[in-house]
Amino acid sequence: MHVLPARTLLGLAWIASLGGSYWAGRTLNPVGAGSRVEQETFVGVTMTPSSGSTTPAEGTDGAGEAEGVGPWDATSADSAPSDLLERARREMGPGMSSMMNPSTMFRALAPLMSLPASEIPAALAEVAATVDDPQQRAMFQSLLLSRWAEEDPKAALGYAEKLATGGGPVEAQALMGVVSTWAKREPEAAWNWYLKRRDSGEAFPGGNGFDGALIAIFGATAANDLDSALAKLPLLDNDSSRNRALMGIAFTAMDGEKRNEILARSGSLDTDTRQSLLQHVLSQWAQTEPDGVMAWLRSQPAGDRTELTNRISYALIGNDPEKAAAFLMEDATEQNAGQRYTTIVSSWANRDPIAAGEWLNRRPKSPAQDQARMNFANQVVRMDPEAAMEWAKSITADETRQASIRNVYQQWSRRDADAANAALGNSGLPDGMIEEIRTRVAN
Repeated sequence: MHVLPARTLLGLAWIASLGGSYWAGRTLNPVGAGSRVEQETFVGVTMTPSSGSTTPAEGTDGAGEAEGVGPWDATSADSAPSDLLERARREMGPGMSSMMNPSTMFRALAPLMSLPASEIPAALAEVAATVDDPQQRAMFQSLLLSRWAEEDPKAALGYAEKLATGGGPVEAQALMGVVSTWAKREPEAAWNWYLKRRDSGEAFPGGNGFDGALIAIFGATAANDLDSALAKLPLLDNDSSRNRALMGIAFTAMDGEKRNEILARSGSLDTDTRQSLLQHVLSQWAQTEPDGVMAWLRSQPAGDRTELTNRISYALIGNDPEKAAAFLMEDATEQNAGQRYTTIVSSWANRDPIAAGEWLNRRPKSPAQDQARMNFANQVVRMDPEAAMEWAKSITADETRQASIRNVYQQWSRRDADAANAALGNSGLPDGMIEEIRTRVAN
C-alpha cells in the first residue's frame, strides 16, 4: 500500500514519542500484566478478535459508528490489516529491542499509517487476539488509534478510553494520542470533552490526570485562534493545568509569525501567567535562535528582563555557553549574581568542564562565586580530584569551603585514600577539623 507522506511523518513522530512511555510501561507493568481486549463494546460497536462482525451493539443507537464508515465484516474484509501486522511483527522481532533502532521501527510501523479508517477496527481486533507482549500490543494499539482518530475521532476515543481503563502509562499514552489527533480537527469538541471528564470526578487511566490532554488541546486551539486559547486559561482551576495549557500554546511559537503574535498578546495576561507563557516560548526559541532571544530580552523593561532571564538561563546556556554566560552577567545584581554563576558553571561543566573552569577563572574572584565553585568541584572530582580540591580551597566563605573540601575528600578517598589524605593535610584547614573530617568519612 502507498504510504502518504504526512502520515509517514506522523508515524516517525509517534515512534519517537512512544519510547518514553514504553520504558515507563515496561517498568510499571511487568510482562504478562496489563489490559487485553478480548471482546468488548466500544462506543456502540462490538468487536470480536479475528472473526465475527462489527455492528452496533444491542441496546445502542450506533452513534459511535465511524462517520462515513459502514459496519466491518471480518469474513469479507480485505486481509491487509493482518498482513501488515504480521509484517510489522516479523520486522521488529520479539519483544521491543527494536525500539532502539529507528529505521527498523519505521519500516515496521509506517505502513500501518496507510490503513483506511474502515480497516482499523479489524486491525485492533487482530492485535488483541494475536499480540501477547503487553508493551508491543500497546504500541500497535496506540498507532492504530491515532490513525483512526484522523477520520473518526469519536469512535477512536471511545475505544481508547475503554482500553485505558485499568491500564498503565502506555495505555494512557494511547488515549492522549487520540485526543491530540482529535484536537487538531475539532479543538472545541476536545476542550468540552476535557471539561466534562475533569468535572466528572473519575480517575484518569494511568494515574497522571486528564491534564495531559491540555497540551494538545491548547496547542491546536492557539494554532487556529490564539485569542480563544488565551480566553480559556481562566477556566483552568490550578497551576499545573495552566502550565500544561501554556506549554501547548508555546509549542505553536515554532513559527516566527505565531511567536511574534504570542509575544504581543501576552501583555493582556496577568503577570504570573504572562511570565510562565514567555518562559516556555523563550526557552523554545533559545534552542534555535539564542541571539534573537537575547536581543528581545534587552528590549524589555529591567524588571521583566531580569525575571525572564532567570527563568530561561539554562536554555540559553545550552546553545552557546560562552555568549550566554556573557549575557547572563550583563545585568547581574548583587542579589542574583550568585545564582547566575551557579547556573552558568553547573550547566556548562556538564558539556565542557575545562572551558567552564577557564571562564570562571577569568572572572574577578568574589563571594558570589562560592556556590558555583563548590558545585564545580563536585562535578569534576571524579575526573580530576586534585583540581577539584584546588577549586574547593578557593572558596571564600569558611563554612562553604570546609564543606566543599570535605565532599571532595570523601569522594577522592574511595579511589585513592593516600592521595586524598595528603591533599586534605595540605588543605589549610585546622588540624582538629582535618581529623574530624577523616573520622566522619571513615565511619
